[in-house]
Amino acid sequence: MNSHILVVDCGSTGIRSVLLDKTGKVSHRYYKKINVYHPEQGATENDPEQIWTTFKDVVHKGIHTPFVKVEAIAITNQRSTFALWDKDTGKPITNFINWQDVRAADTVRKMNRNPIWRSLRFVSFFIGRLLRNPLLTVTSMLVLSTDHTICKLRWLLDNHKLLETKSRNNSLLFGTIDTWLLYNLTGRTVH
Repeated sequence: MNSHILVVDCGSTGIRSVLLDKTGKVSHRYYKKINVYHPEQGATENDPEQIWTTFKDVVHKGIHTPFVKVEAIAITNQRSTFALWDKDTGKPITNFINWQDVRAADTVRKMNRNPIWRSLRFVSFFIGRLLRNPLLTVTSMLVLSTDHTICKLRWLLDNHKLLETKSRNNSLLFGTIDTWLLYNLTGRTVH
């Protein structure tokens, strides 16, 4: 048996697993497509249950490749794609809101115009220049966009009051794709 690392890439349109040997050479690849939904203009979503099922399929194929011993599994995913699920049942309440989703555009504009945010950026700029601190200078240049998960989450809660209520009651779990996968891999015990 040859030792390998199984790398799983959860993308926008599919999930692939790639087996890498000790030298980093790709020995096997498996891919399975996932559905992308556009329920309204600007929306891009994926089904959490389909992502979980597809993930299990490609991992199973990788683990059961003949003459291969998987020593470790690595997961890479879309960092700003997220979903909400019920804290008690573990069932998804929303689809994954994909990183490409732009429904939060108005929310982003409001957040960028917020006086507190603008003041924080101004102070960061001033102190960053005064202290010659690159981190503060970069902070002063940060403009929120629909790529930022927090903006999409704020939009979702603003437009679905039941979700905001559940959030305030601490009955929701939030996570990106890797969080969802690890939650399910641990029998829905670790979040």
